Amino acid sequence: MAGVTLSEEDERILCAKFLDLARSGERGQAFRSCLEELFPVLKPRIMRICTSWGPLQDAAVEPEDIVHEVLSRLQGSPPTHEPRCNARVTVLKWIKTTSARILLDLKQGRESGSHGGRVQEPGLNGPGTRRAVEITSEPSAEDPETNAQERQLVERFMEFLRSSYPKGAWYLETRRAHPQASSNELAALMGISRANLDQIVSRTRRQAVRFNRMTSS
Repeated sequence: MAGVTLSEEDERILCAKFLDLARSGERGQAFRSCLEELFPVLKPRIMRICTSWGPLQDAAVEPEDIVHEVLSRLQGSPPTHEPRCNARVTVLKWIKTTSARILLDLKQGRESGSHGGRVQEPGLNGPGTRRAVEITSEPSAEDPETNAQERQLVERFMEFLRSSYPKGAWYLETRRAHPQASSNELAALMGISRANLDQIVSRTRRQAVRFNRMTSS
Protein backbone atom coordinates (compact mmCIF):
# COMPACT_ATOMS: atom_id res chain seq x y z
CA MET A 1 0.00 0.00 0.00
CA ALA A 2 3.07 2.26 -0.08
CA GLY A 3 2.34 5.41 -2.06
CA VAL A 4 -1.43 4.82 -1.98
CA THR A 5 -3.59 7.59 -0.52
CA LEU A 6 -6.73 6.27 1.14
CA SER A 7 -9.94 8.19 1.49
CA GLU A 8 -11.19 9.00 4.97
CA GLU A 9 -13.85 6.32 4.58
CA ASP A 10 -11.26 3.71 3.53
CA GLU A 11 -9.18 4.65 6.57
CA ARG A 12 -12.25 4.27 8.80
CA ILE A 13 -12.95 0.79 7.40
CA LEU A 14 -9.31 -0.27 7.86
CA CYS A 15 -9.22 1.05 11.42
CA ALA A 16 -12.51 -0.71 12.21
CA LYS A 17 -11.09 -3.99 10.92
CA PHE A 18 -7.98 -3.55 13.05
CA LEU A 19 -9.94 -2.76 16.21
CA ASP A 20 -12.32 -5.66 15.63
CA LEU A 21 -9.35 -8.04 15.34
CA ALA A 22 -7.75 -6.53 18.45
CA ARG A 23 -10.96 -6.81 20.47
CA SER A 24 -11.35 -10.46 19.47
CA GLY A 25 -7.88 -11.24 20.77
CA GLU A 26 -6.59 -12.06 17.29
CA ARG A 27 -2.82 -11.62 17.10
CA GLY A 28 -2.07 -13.83 14.13
CA GLN A 29 -1.39 -13.14 10.48
CA ALA A 30 -4.65 -11.25 9.87
CA PHE A 31 -3.88 -8.86 12.74
CA ARG A 32 -0.28 -8.31 11.60
CA SER A 33 -1.34 -7.78 7.99
CA CYS A 34 -3.91 -5.20 9.03
CA LEU A 35 -1.32 -3.38 11.13
CA GLU A 36 1.05 -3.38 8.16
CA GLU A 37 -1.70 -1.81 6.02
CA LEU A 38 -2.10 0.88 8.66
CA PHE A 39 1.64 1.70 8.61
CA PRO A 40 1.54 4.10 5.61
CA VAL A 41 -1.66 5.66 6.98
CA LEU A 42 -0.27 6.39 10.44
CA LYS A 43 3.41 7.04 9.78
CA PRO A 44 3.02 10.52 8.19
CA ARG A 45 0.72 11.60 11.03
CA ILE A 46 3.23 10.53 13.68
CA MET A 47 6.02 12.27 11.76
CA ARG A 48 3.99 15.49 11.73
CA ILE A 49 3.47 15.23 15.49
CA CYS A 50 7.23 14.83 15.94
CA THR A 51 7.85 17.90 13.77
CA SER A 52 5.38 19.96 15.81
CA TRP A 53 7.40 19.21 18.96
CA GLY A 54 10.61 20.59 17.44
CA PRO A 55 14.09 18.95 17.50
CA LEU A 56 14.39 15.80 19.57
CA GLN A 57 16.52 16.21 22.66
CA ASP A 58 17.99 12.73 22.35
CA ALA A 59 20.56 12.69 19.52
CA ALA A 60 20.30 8.89 19.33
CA VAL A 61 16.58 8.99 18.55
CA GLU A 62 15.08 10.05 15.23
CA PRO A 63 11.45 10.62 14.26
CA GLU A 64 11.49 7.18 12.57
CA ASP A 65 12.27 5.65 15.97
CA ILE A 66 9.22 7.36 17.45
CA VAL A 67 7.10 6.00 14.60
CA HIS A 68 8.21 2.44 15.27
CA GLU A 69 7.84 2.78 19.04
CA VAL A 70 4.26 4.07 18.65
CA LEU A 71 3.35 1.28 16.24
CA SER A 72 4.98 -1.29 18.51
CA ARG A 73 2.76 -0.08 21.35
CA LEU A 74 -0.24 -0.12 19.03
CA GLN A 75 0.50 -3.75 18.26
CA GLY A 76 0.92 -4.69 21.91
CA SER A 77 -1.83 -2.59 23.49
CA PRO A 78 -4.34 -1.49 20.84
CA PRO A 79 -7.17 0.85 21.86
CA THR A 80 -10.83 -0.09 22.01
CA HIS A 81 -13.74 1.65 20.34
CA GLU A 82 -14.56 4.87 22.16
CA PRO A 83 -18.20 5.84 22.69
CA ARG A 84 -19.44 8.31 20.09
CA CYS A 85 -16.22 7.93 18.06
CA ASN A 86 -15.79 5.91 14.90
CA ALA A 87 -12.81 3.57 14.59
CA ARG A 88 -10.70 6.04 12.61
CA VAL A 89 -11.10 8.76 15.26
CA THR A 90 -10.35 6.25 18.02
CA VAL A 91 -7.10 5.12 16.40
CA LEU A 92 -5.93 8.63 15.48
CA LYS A 93 -6.65 9.95 18.98
CA TRP A 94 -4.70 7.03 20.46
CA ILE A 95 -1.80 7.69 18.08
CA LYS A 96 -1.73 11.38 18.99
CA THR A 97 -1.83 10.71 22.74
CA THR A 98 0.78 7.95 22.66
CA SER A 99 3.15 9.96 20.46
CA ALA A 100 2.84 12.93 22.82
CA ARG A 101 3.63 10.78 25.86
CA ILE A 102 6.76 9.35 24.24
CA LEU A 103 7.94 12.77 23.11
CA LEU A 104 7.26 14.23 26.56
CA ASP A 105 9.37 11.49 28.14
CA LEU A 106 12.20 12.30 25.74
CA LYS A 107 11.94 16.02 26.42
CA GLN A 108 12.15 15.36 30.15
CA GLY A 109 15.12 13.05 29.69
CA ARG A 110 13.43 9.96 31.09
CA GLU A 111 13.99 7.75 28.04
CA SER A 112 16.86 5.27 28.38
CA GLY A 113 19.85 6.11 26.26
CA SER A 114 19.13 9.83 26.35
CA HIS A 115 22.83 10.66 26.58
CA GLY A 116 24.12 8.17 24.02
CA GLY A 117 25.64 9.07 20.68
CA ARG A 118 23.98 8.45 17.33
CA VAL A 119 24.13 4.82 16.26
CA GLN A 120 24.13 4.06 12.57
CA GLU A 121 22.40 0.78 11.75
CA PRO A 122 23.82 -1.74 12.14
CA GLY A 123 27.12 -0.56 13.67
CA LEU A 124 28.36 0.98 16.88
CA ASN A 125 29.77 4.50 17.07
CA GLY A 126 31.24 4.57 20.53
CA PRO A 127 32.10 7.71 22.47
CA GLY A 128 35.62 9.15 22.66
CA THR A 129 38.16 7.49 20.41
CA ARG A 130 36.37 4.15 20.09
CA ARG A 131 36.34 2.84 16.53
CA ALA A 132 33.06 2.31 14.72
CA VAL A 133 32.53 -1.46 14.76
CA GLU A 134 30.41 -3.02 12.04
CA ILE A 135 28.26 -5.92 13.24
CA THR A 136 29.19 -8.16 10.34
CA SER A 137 30.45 -11.68 9.88
CA GLU A 138 34.02 -10.41 9.53
CA PRO A 139 35.89 -7.49 11.21
CA SER A 140 36.59 -4.54 8.95
CA ALA A 141 40.13 -3.61 9.97
CA GLU A 142 43.22 -4.95 8.21
CA ASP A 143 45.45 -4.98 11.33
CA PRO A 144 45.22 -8.44 13.00
CA GLU A 145 45.33 -6.98 16.53
CA THR A 146 42.56 -4.51 15.73
CA ASN A 147 40.63 -7.33 14.04
CA ALA A 148 40.77 -9.34 17.24
CA GLN A 149 39.65 -6.36 19.33
CA GLU A 150 36.73 -5.66 17.00
CA ARG A 151 35.70 -9.31 16.95
CA GLN A 152 35.77 -9.41 20.75
CA LEU A 153 33.69 -6.23 21.01
CA VAL A 154 31.18 -7.56 18.49
CA GLU A 155 30.79 -10.80 20.40
CA ARG A 156 30.38 -8.91 23.67
CA PHE A 157 27.62 -6.86 22.07
CA MET A 158 25.92 -10.00 20.76
CA GLU A 159 26.01 -11.56 24.23
CA PHE A 160 24.59 -8.34 25.64
CA LEU A 161 21.76 -8.47 23.10
CA ARG A 162 20.98 -12.12 23.76
CA SER A 163 20.27 -11.29 27.39
CA SER A 164 18.78 -7.79 27.04
CA TYR A 165 16.95 -7.99 23.71
CA PRO A 166 16.99 -11.46 22.05
CA LYS A 167 15.09 -10.25 19.00
CA GLY A 168 17.96 -7.87 18.24
CA ALA A 169 20.45 -10.73 18.36
CA TRP A 170 18.15 -12.76 16.12
CA TYR A 171 18.02 -9.90 13.61
CA LEU A 172 21.80 -9.38 13.56
CA GLU A 173 22.48 -13.11 13.27
CA THR A 174 20.10 -13.31 10.31
CA ARG A 175 21.76 -10.30 8.71
CA ARG A 176 25.17 -11.84 9.24
CA ALA A 177 24.04 -15.01 7.51
CA HIS A 178 22.53 -13.05 4.60
CA PRO A 179 24.68 -9.90 4.23
CA GLN A 180 23.33 -9.05 0.76
CA ALA A 181 19.66 -9.36 1.69
CA SER A 182 17.44 -6.27 1.54
CA SER A 183 15.25 -5.29 4.49
CA ASN A 184 12.21 -6.86 2.83
CA GLU A 185 14.17 -10.07 2.20
CA LEU A 186 15.38 -10.14 5.80
CA ALA A 187 11.80 -9.77 7.04
CA ALA A 188 10.76 -12.70 4.84
CA LEU A 189 13.67 -14.82 6.10
CA MET A 190 12.68 -14.09 9.68
CA GLY A 191 9.00 -14.75 9.00
CA ILE A 192 7.88 -11.31 10.16
CA SER A 193 6.41 -8.22 8.53
CA ARG A 194 8.58 -5.33 7.34
CA ALA A 195 6.97 -3.13 10.01
CA ASN A 196 8.02 -5.62 12.70
CA LEU A 197 11.56 -5.74 11.30
CA ASP A 198 11.79 -1.95 11.44
CA GLN A 199 10.67 -2.03 15.08
CA ILE A 200 13.35 -4.59 15.92
CA VAL A 201 16.03 -2.52 14.16
CA SER A 202 14.97 0.60 16.05
CA ARG A 203 15.13 -1.15 19.41
CA THR A 204 18.46 -2.76 18.53
CA ARG A 205 19.86 0.74 17.93
CA ARG A 206 18.78 1.75 21.42
CA GLN A 207 20.43 -1.33 22.90
CA ALA A 208 23.63 -0.38 21.03
CA VAL A 209 23.50 3.05 22.66
CA ARG A 210 23.18 1.42 26.08
CA PHE A 211 26.04 -0.95 25.31
CA ASN A 212 28.28 1.92 24.16
CA ARG A 213 27.51 3.85 27.33
CA MET A 214 28.21 0.85 29.56
CA THR A 215 31.47 -0.15 27.88
CA SER A 216 32.82 3.41 27.77
CA SER A 217 32.27 4.10 31.46
